[in-house]
Amino acid sequence: MADPLPRLRAAVSAQAAAAASLPWASTRRWRPETHLAVADGQPVVDLHDLSVALGVEVVEALITASAAEGFGSMLLITGRGKHNADQRSPLREAVIAAVEAQRAQRPELTLRAAGAGRLVIVWDSARAADAAVGRLGWAFWGGVAAFVLLATVVAPPLGLVLFLVCAAVFFAQRGR
Repeated sequence: MADPLPRLRAAVSAQAAAAASLPWASTRRWRPETHLAVADGQPVVDLHDLSVALGVEVVEALITASAAEGFGSMLLITGRGKHNADQRSPLREAVIAAVEAQRAQRPELTLRAAGAGRLVIVWDSARAADAAVGRLGWAFWGGVAAFVLLATVVAPPLGLVLFLVCAAVFFAQRGR
């Protein structure tokens, strides 16, 4: 498969050109080459250095372009709003509102927080990055199997207790 990054960057070239005229562009200009990447099976876009309106445009353009490239999710870095007097991120709030508005036409869109100042948008959970939908990879399950095998063979009583405690903690955290 050809590298999708050039096509994703081309999809936001109009917004990149508009970002060049923002008041802070001489010191902190938003460029697709520096603010857009593909990592862990999904596009990652840093919306810092964009206005709220341009940030929303970038997200909308990238949802369409990313879906066309075969991705099922996207990670957005909106920031936490630390530089605002009220400590909230207007960009984050605008992106959330825009995605919620798009859900009327695209009910498959889901949005969730992915840590401080980050959001994940999923439109196709089958093609989405594992981390975006909470799937645990083969390495995790291999580790669980090795742990169970060692715990039951090396020290069965202690191993069983340890396994049950770990399983209880795991399922308690997933239920949140």
